[in-house]
Amino acid sequence: FCVRMPPSLGCPPPCAPLFLTLMTFLLQVKHATNQIVMNCADIDIITASYAPEGDEEVHATGFNYQNEDEKVTLSFPSTLQKGTGTLKIDFVGELNDKMKGFYRSKYTTPTGDTRYAAVTQFEATDARRAFPCWDEPAIKATFDISLVVPKDRVALSNMNVIDRKPYPDDENLVEVKFARTPIMSTYLVAFVVGEYDFVETRSLDGVLVRVYTPVGKAEQGKFALEVAAKTLPFYKDYFNVPYPLPKIDLIAIADFAAGAMENWGLVTYRYAVKILSFPFFVHSFLAVTGLVVGTPRAPWNRCRGCFIAPPVRCPSVPPMHPILTPLGAAVGQPSGSARLGSAQLAPISWLCSRALLILARKKRCSIGQLVNV
Repeated sequence: FCVRMPPSLGCPPPCAPLFLTLMTFLLQVKHATNQIVMNCADIDIITASYAPEGDEEVHATGFNYQNEDEKVTLSFPSTLQKGTGTLKIDFVGELNDKMKGFYRSKYTTPTGDTRYAAVTQFEATDARRAFPCWDEPAIKATFDISLVVPKDRVALSNMNVIDRKPYPDDENLVEVKFARTPIMSTYLVAFVVGEYDFVETRSLDGVLVRVYTPVGKAEQGKFALEVAAKTLPFYKDYFNVPYPLPKIDLIAIADFAAGAMENWGLVTYRYAVKILSFPFFVHSFLAVTGLVVGTPRAPWNRCRGCFIAPPVRCPSVPPMHPILTPLGAAVGQPSGSARLGSAQLAPISWLCSRALLILARKKRCSIGQLVNV
């Protein structure tokens, strides 16, 4: 799908800027029907059509919104027969101020100006606020995402950028195209548009790791960058499964309801939690270490199927720690699951201890005195 951002995000609440989106679904009709039911919330559909493979396009003649159930029913004048086809939907959505779905995040520039970024938070069931979809974790798909954004803004999504070119209808916009995602649930889709600096490195496995920060604060992202780069090889060795994406971005969001969100390839954190400078107290070190170590674990969790059991289990992945996957028993995790022992926890413990030691030296006190603060 292609999302076209508004030229300005700065209109004050309750005004909400609108974004335009054209989505194309490749799907299979399993039973003949003249209706398609999807999840949808805070979205106005302009047009919709379905084209069976090798046949003529059929335009929907009605959109019935069930607001309480957050669904929409697309009605067609003729029966859609069994088989594969293409569903196209052109719609308008709003960048809300609810910190869920596709929303605005307010921040202040180094010069004191108030501006807005556009960010997403889809877990658990808010992808439907950004695009009509089947917003259930068991229903998975690949996603080809393009963002049309102001040319002076950073655009990020789950995958790496494969093309960036001027937008033909407006010289102030660019179209950024991202690589196709792996098969995944809708709540793991993410995109961010805003002004950011970043620091980067590569893990021992060659994965590009970047930490995005507010403009002028890139130095404060170095601790999170170091932790993340060491975490990926650790999880690869523990689960015996490599990280499946070519990159991982960690980004600090000013207005963010959760502590962090494990979107594949684009992990979002609350700004106050991830960004770290030495004047912060010890709990900030522990929070950063815990979240940066814990949140990138998600790709391996998804392989194990923490929420919905996959049809084929991955035999190379050892059972997760029961504390880290409390729903393990619900997906058939065998009894006597392997637990994280001292050898597995050692790198995490070392990072926490190292963080405490550095801060203690800065404050010219002992670790014991620091912990008692």
